Amino acid sequence: MDCLVVIVSLALLFALAAPGSFASDIILQNDTLQITFSRETGGITAITSQAPAHDFIEAPAAKPMLWRVVLHDPSGKAVMMDNSSVSAPAAAYRRGDRKLVLRWEKIPIPNDSGALSVTVDASIKPTDSRALMRITVHNSSSHFGIWQVDFPVISSLGHPSEAAVAVPRSNWGILYRQPAEALEGTYPSAAWPMQFCLLNEGETGLYLAAQDPHAWFKQFNYKVGGEYALTTYAENMGIPHNSFNAPYTFAIGVYHGNWIEGCHIYRAWALRQPWASRGKLIRRQDVPIRFKRVAAWLQDNGASSTVVPDMEKFARDIGAPVAVHWYNWHQIPFDTHYPDYFPSKPGFAEGVKALVQHKMVVMPYINGRLWDSENPDFEQARPYATKNENGGLNIEIYGSGAKLAVMCPSTQFWQDKVFSIVRRLVLEKHINAIYIDQISSAAPRFCFDPSHHHPLGAGDWWVQSYCRMLNKIKTWCHQDGRDVAITSENNAEPYMADLDGFLIWNPREPDEIPMDAVVYSGYTIYFSTPITLNDGDTSFALAEGRDFLWGAQLGWMGPALMQPSNHAKIAYLSTLARAREMALNYLLYGELLGFLPPEKKAPLLTGTWRGWGGEPVPVRLPAVMNAVWRGVNGTIGVVITNTDTEPHPFTVIFNGSEWGLERADRLTITLKSPDGMSQQEEVAGNHFTKTLDLAGRSVVILSVRPHYKR
Repeated sequence: MDCLVVIVSLALLFALAAPGSFASDIILQNDTLQITFSRETGGITAITSQAPAHDFIEAPAAKPMLWRVVLHDPSGKAVMMDNSSVSAPAAAYRRGDRKLVLRWEKIPIPNDSGALSVTVDASIKPTDSRALMRITVHNSSSHFGIWQVDFPVISSLGHPSEAAVAVPRSNWGILYRQPAEALEGTYPSAAWPMQFCLLNEGETGLYLAAQDPHAWFKQFNYKVGGEYALTTYAENMGIPHNSFNAPYTFAIGVYHGNWIEGCHIYRAWALRQPWASRGKLIRRQDVPIRFKRVAAWLQDNGASSTVVPDMEKFARDIGAPVAVHWYNWHQIPFDTHYPDYFPSKPGFAEGVKALVQHKMVVMPYINGRLWDSENPDFEQARPYATKNENGGLNIEIYGSGAKLAVMCPSTQFWQDKVFSIVRRLVLEKHINAIYIDQISSAAPRFCFDPSHHHPLGAGDWWVQSYCRMLNKIKTWCHQDGRDVAITSENNAEPYMADLDGFLIWNPREPDEIPMDAVVYSGYTIYFSTPITLNDGDTSFALAEGRDFLWGAQLGWMGPALMQPSNHAKIAYLSTLARAREMALNYLLYGELLGFLPPEKKAPLLTGTWRGWGGEPVPVRLPAVMNAVWRGVNGTIGVVITNTDTEPHPFTVIFNGSEWGLERADRLTITLKSPDGMSQQEEVAGNHFTKTLDLAGRSVVILSVRPHYKR
């Protein structure tokens, strides 16, 4: 039996049918997934998981959507076309390659009758849980150019009373349960660092992903029960005659389980993309080992006379490898006069050298995007700044009030400028790491300056230009005996190959989930767990403990952390840091697989975190939390921490079949902790139950080594 079925009239099996000629909706399906397209508009009317049966669209729209095209003329006048407002498409199913083709021909636009045509290809393999779709828009208009293409557009997606939407935003990802608000964000940026989202309704999940290895500028938009739309901005935006041939396929898939299963689907695709091409951290020689081994960060600023003694004390208090993120090492005020960082404060080079000699990572701040437009030297930079569609500068203003021009990364001028700053810091100031702010956090900006020789507006040129810049810096930083780490802000995926780590500094949220870690654990490094110090030890412990389990290098608070009033905080941070050093096989080099069920006997702890405006955010998490990792040595690690001051038990219910050990006939179990505890035992079979007594603010690392019959 052929698993793939497309229900159309027999004439459609071999040739393109005339618009409206098919008598029923078109169904693309296999044994796992079924997608139904309207015979009238071509829009999607149903997305159905076959086993168990579940439809993610309860009540199809009267005119269901599939695509929308926005065009501009040179004056800025906009025209919008979509599949629901034009004639029905012609359709064909080609049996040989199991592909559905929908085609809208000669779509009229103002002043150009029939200047637009749209083609959508959709296909599914018999054994795949995903259907793949691609759109092409041909534009022959002499008056209008394509500005953006929204595809896919899916109407009435999700049931508001059931939906849980996982979005890979901010630090780790957030799980929105029954969200009423629209969820939106620009890729690539902190707002949407990976190209997918997940919709779970019970144990049935829907996977929605742009499979774009080039990382084009996109906008994700989703309102549960309403519209899902992915906007991709065109090259040469608004220029007549431009067309749009999607440089990627869009995947619609289904899975059984929670958001972790959806992340595993994305991981299988993402690890084959250019940004993961350097391979696993365990084998990467271009990531400094000293940077890999950092366990805790201090954020400090100012002169060496304060930063050096701060770091010496921090290193003693932590008792594991430490690093400093050094702000205001320069004489100019923060966020002004960029990029004129030199001269540095007196004694900076000597302070850096002293800390590096003590095997610390010393990472000063620079900005990778901005030039102060009020600098005396800005006129030499103006030609290389990004320009809006009217030819004006793109200006950003932060707390300093300075008018900061966004530079165009495609220009050799800006690439050379950033490289020269890094080179000078390494050669003159002896740094062994450099933080280049905003590159992996801020969204791309449109640039319409034709002298920059990139496609006007959007495309993939923004990301590719920054990757060229970072690659040149990274290559130089590992020549002639240099071993310098390169980092940037937040965690947008396409920069991963040329950055050694991502600063995930945004305020922590109770509903965060480690989507980034599930996808990219073992391939990149996430660092910093900033938390305010005046909301109590429990609030601090919940944030640091949770991020520890998810694989982060911890800390990034200021020197106030070391004050006597915060002794309990830094004591727990030291425990976590020393435990991380023991568990690098899992937390640095391994893969985050999931979690054991929470301990029912342990209480929930209540704390307060802080939002973007400093507002209190109540948090309630289990006192005892855990994570399950696959180590590079073939073992499974269960890492557990008790964030409470009181002791609590934790019962490990371990079934090897859930973690890839279904063929094991016996297991060696090793328990270790940073306080010196070490135990080992063997059990028959591939499963066991073991209750551990966890002291207050403690960590236990349980390693499970499988053995197999010969």
